[in-house]
Amino acid sequence: MRQESETLLDMLHQACRDNAEKTAFVNFGESLSYARLERLSDQLAAYLLQCQALEAGDRVALMLPNLLQYPVALAAILKAGLVAVNTNPLYTAHELHHQLSDSGARAIIILEDKARLLQELPAKTELHHVLVTGVGDMLGRFKKTFFAIRYQLRFRRPLKRIHADRWSDALANGEQLLREQAQARRRLDRLRQETQASSLAFLQYTGGTTGTPKGAMLTHRNLLSNVRQMAEFFPALQSGSGQETILTALPLYHIFSLTVNLLLFIKLGHRNALITDPRRTGHLIAVLKRESPNIITAVNTLLQSLLKHRRFARLDFSSLHTTIGGGMAIYRDTAERWQNVTGCIVLQGYGLTETSPVVSVNPPTAETFNGSVGLALPDTEIKISRPTGEAAARGEAGELLVRGPQVMGGYWRQAEETAKVLDSEGWLKTGDIAYKDKNAYLFLVDRSKNVIIVSGFNVYPNEVEDALYKHPDIQEAACIGVDDDRSGQAVKAFVVLRKKSRLDKDEIMRFCRRLLSGYKTPKHIEFIDELPKSAAGKILHRQLGRAKK
Repeated sequence: MRQESETLLDMLHQACRDNAEKTAFVNFGESLSYARLERLSDQLAAYLLQCQALEAGDRVALMLPNLLQYPVALAAILKAGLVAVNTNPLYTAHELHHQLSDSGARAIIILEDKARLLQELPAKTELHHVLVTGVGDMLGRFKKTFFAIRYQLRFRRPLKRIHADRWSDALANGEQLLREQAQARRRLDRLRQETQASSLAFLQYTGGTTGTPKGAMLTHRNLLSNVRQMAEFFPALQSGSGQETILTALPLYHIFSLTVNLLLFIKLGHRNALITDPRRTGHLIAVLKRESPNIITAVNTLLQSLLKHRRFARLDFSSLHTTIGGGMAIYRDTAERWQNVTGCIVLQGYGLTETSPVVSVNPPTAETFNGSVGLALPDTEIKISRPTGEAAARGEAGELLVRGPQVMGGYWRQAEETAKVLDSEGWLKTGDIAYKDKNAYLFLVDRSKNVIIVSGFNVYPNEVEDALYKHPDIQEAACIGVDDDRSGQAVKAFVVLRKKSRLDKDEIMRFCRRLLSGYKTPKHIEFIDELPKSAAGKILHRQLGRAKK
């Protein structure tokens, strides 16, 4: 007989059974218990399998912000034996099209105000089923009406040439199936037994080594291993002293928040306070005051925005005992100010989509911010490699390689790209430059050569440059990252115009916004006569960097 919690499905089932009456998630003041999470996700899973005729292994895109619908939808996708394809709700039609086409997603669960993007896709995809939900669909009657008036009424136009079911109808259909058809329940039970640790659970998209978006294949074992590693690294979370509350302002479609906030806290039976729009700092502070969280996960820009708000320092931080920073570098000044105001140390960590994601983090016993990204998690091997392939000496910088049970199986349908980063012994080449000190703490020297980190999100110059080249008046373009007080880094584009072109910076930005998410759109544009190139014709981004503003 299979051991308990060998898969995410086992973990979900056990957590919901053991913590049935506890609150799992809260959002806009509305709560979702573990028992209700189990019941609603069963209903949605039955609907996906029978009403949408999906088969085990089919990919389902999930394009939602942090709402109560997210954990229900994710659990349902996994229970139905499907593969979740997390999709950024900020994506343009151009970006969405690539992810849908590459993954071969047959269905999408999408927020109502984003459904119009499906009509703007530049080419046909394998998408056949659409399930739409509104912001207020899982809130009480009064709140649902409020959000319908505030956010949704302008989106009630029917989708042309696309059949879309509504969230409430899907749950009602699934409930009826489970109540009236015994085989629907048996099918879910059978899928839970048949799902293996090696079964694919997620296609989590990342830029990989080249900037071309690729789906990291993450199995049930990968995610569950990382959850267990984090639980072992933070034993106080398993102490049984009571239910902890974590503030989840980072988007759940991001691998960091998905694993650490959602999956880890479900396993431990704790409570998630979901923030739908963290840019509304005033609302975020109101939630902090009401919920008094014990744990916060954040990127540097989120910490900065809170520290700058006049009401933040007046909050009661007596319940806060852990702050975990990741996704981008945490600045020492930010960490020290955070500790001075809250009394809580920022425990900086490091990870990648390809590692599910956590590789290392500073231990909870740390007394001050040390600038490192911490110690390797249990069962995680770290190697610092010289360009020759030899192991670097302690304190010597080199490429960071990682091996462990959380490392992906490869990139979806991209064997050549997989071979570039995964060797035959299971070592993942991160492309990041790092060193270990005498106490085995890991320090990052630099991110991958060309990656730009904007508010914790990876922006790959190739993708932005490809968008710029689509403009008929642009002859050449190259992008780099420049320092930015708000987002850590911002995109700067160097543009060579065609002769006689009168294209200006504002028009270029407007053009980019039609193809790229806001954080990918160049914030700075500089016109130059020609790009610096090597003898082989390769653009010298490093020389552009010397001219950055």
